[in-house]
Amino acid sequence: MSRSALQSNGILHALYSLRAEGCPRLAYDMLDQELQQRGRQGSVAILDPQDDLRADFEALGIPITQLTWKRRNYFSLYQQFTKLLQATQPTGVVLYPIGAHLPMTWACQRLGIPHVVHLACLPPWRDYAGLQKIRLQMWAGLASTTNYAACSQRVARDSIQAYRLPAKRVHAIYNGISLERFGALRQRRDRWHPDLNRPLIIGMTGSLEVSKDHPTLLRAISLLHQQDKPVKLRLVGGGSQTEPLKKLAAELGIADIVEWTGSVRDVLAELARFDVYAFSAKPEEGLGIALIEALASGLPSLATDIPAVREIFRLYPEGVVTPFGDAARMAEGLWQVWQQPAASPAALAPFDVAETFRQYEGILRSQRSEARRQ
Repeated sequence: MSRSALQSNGILHALYSLRAEGCPRLAYDMLDQELQQRGRQGSVAILDPQDDLRADFEALGIPITQLTWKRRNYFSLYQQFTKLLQATQPTGVVLYPIGAHLPMTWACQRLGIPHVVHLACLPPWRDYAGLQKIRLQMWAGLASTTNYAACSQRVARDSIQAYRLPAKRVHAIYNGISLERFGALRQRRDRWHPDLNRPLIIGMTGSLEVSKDHPTLLRAISLLHQQDKPVKLRLVGGGSQTEPLKKLAAELGIADIVEWTGSVRDVLAELARFDVYAFSAKPEEGLGIALIEALASGLPSLATDIPAVREIFRLYPEGVVTPFGDAARMAEGLWQVWQQPAASPAALAPFDVAETFRQYEGILRSQRSEARRQ
């Protein structure tokens, strides 16, 4: 379909930023699916100017609007978002930033535009103040929010319990990826073996933030290094923890076997470099789209034994799990996981972004139908 033939009032995705991480990548893939499946061109609104993936969105011809957001300045954001909705008339809206979603839902409700709030993480059960804050924000938005989309079954259940959300409004929709695009790496991948004259390359992708558990992974690599195992670690991503993690690597004596890429656009190229994948995360992880990408690319994978990983690995029983924070068990697992078979494409079918897009579109369509009946 020619660009001139496209409908321009597709779904608007309101993101915190275009940083190279889970939610922006999900929005990009769903916008791509909207172009492919419906011939509609969606759009993006962002609150923060971090723009690692801007070139990717621009390559799709996706309009990007920068909003001005200061925390708790809800009225200003409400005004800006109302003007944006009036100008673009989107088919529907997907809202990702929790907290900032409040004035956006008010604007959508005022203009009668279908919308859904994306729930990407488990509730912060161990942070009482944080939990109370999000609970209040959720309650404040109940009157203006018809539907919530949780990125996993566990996130859906816990969100209903923690935030007292009506169960009928919360839908579990997996964060999908392009299985076809990542699956293309399988044919190019050679399995590592100790007889090869090179180190085992262990990789992890994702932002270097406190939400992940990179310290345990670094300590596991240190243990393997002390055991004279030929390994290298490649950490793909940037973030606020980059310098503290580099300092820890130096203290552990492994600075020369750890590579730091910073934020990257081409995750496929990085996954092609790895022999095995490590997903070292905390229990608050919502799903782990980076892990799904690795599995789809054919990488034998090890992950922290947390709820999000169990939900993925129930379809991939060969996946290796280690207890949260246990560097010794992680080191042992990393040295063995290369022998495990890759996850089959059939096991990953629930995580196809084509299905993710269809389910989000279905929620928005049902809201439009309900509005007409009223």
